[in-house]
Amino acid sequence: MNNGPRAENRLREWIFGTTRAPHAPPDKLDDLAEVRLELIGREHSGKTALRVCYCKGPLAGPQLSGLELAAADPRVMTRRMVEALETYRDLNRGGLPSTIDPEESDFTLYLADEVRAVLRLREVVGQILTHTTPDSDEKQQEQYRQYVGHLTRADALQVVVGCPASDGPADLDRFEADLMVTAGYLREALKVRAAPTPVAVQLLLAKVDVPFAGAAEARDALPDDRLRAMLGRLVRIVEGSAKVGMAAVFPVSAFGFGTAVPAADPPAAPPAGRPTGGFSLVSEGEAEYLLRPGVSPVPFNLTAAVWWALMAGLLLKPADGRGPRLADTARLMAADLEAMGAWFVPLKADART
Repeated sequence: MNNGPRAENRLREWIFGTTRAPHAPPDKLDDLAEVRLELIGREHSGKTALRVCYCKGPLAGPQLSGLELAAADPRVMTRRMVEALETYRDLNRGGLPSTIDPEESDFTLYLADEVRAVLRLREVVGQILTHTTPDSDEKQQEQYRQYVGHLTRADALQVVVGCPASDGPADLDRFEADLMVTAGYLREALKVRAAPTPVAVQLLLAKVDVPFAGAAEARDALPDDRLRAMLGRLVRIVEGSAKVGMAAVFPVSAFGFGTAVPAADPPAAPPAGRPTGGFSLVSEGEAEYLLRPGVSPVPFNLTAAVWWALMAGLLLKPADGRGPRLADTARLMAADLEAMGAWFVPLKADART
């Protein structure tokens, strides 16, 4: 992807701004160095798989710049590693369970032993998106209100939509339903957003390994204009909203190409009547994917997606509070994205520059 010198100049403006705050001491971070990342996506869209595979992606080691994402506490890092290995082993036999309770995970961005930023990721119970209607009970309505409240306070929003497995009617209907649901929640999050700073929005086209055999095939089939057209309903929202400062489309795969196979037995059908548990009419009949025996995930473009979300969240902080260390961090992350050959389609730059 060739952004050209004009884009590079804009990036320098986003990073350095016009006024610099005093350098913060290395052992103290203020709110400017924290990026809150909130997810929008229904059940079985691939959100949990992406997070589970962080250990094989953004947590796998330092990038070319020396920046590295890790847990602040080495004991937590060990626990995450063990849990990930256990999950990969279990994925040879069964699929990932649906998220029942929202989970919040903190990841620390280091340069050697110096803390540069904190990424605070909150996962969503996907059933909130597909099960909540005006007729839902008060407990469900309260969960909905809390979820939307979190979305409105995010520094970055990650909208996760699964790539259609085929061009068959069922898969295309599911994809259209995904766009309808996620667009509604994205619009609501922006409509009621009261934060003074714009938000970064990342549109993730997940599970690109399902319809395509490899990265080259996926890139050939999904040029920039095709990705924009596929996600047009979401693209129009982010490009038209004054509350969105930066936006991009990222095709991703949690497991990687050639590592997953559909489960022999499809997920059990939901009970008659209103769907319960992890099911909805949107996810009904959707294939469950397992890891091939003896294979570990090889995430595709996942590190790039996380790097961009954190970088964009930092860049959209108030320019008059963007200190030299924060500016340097964003510059290093931008260089990392270029070095790793990140695949993304930029949709919007910070309108303040």
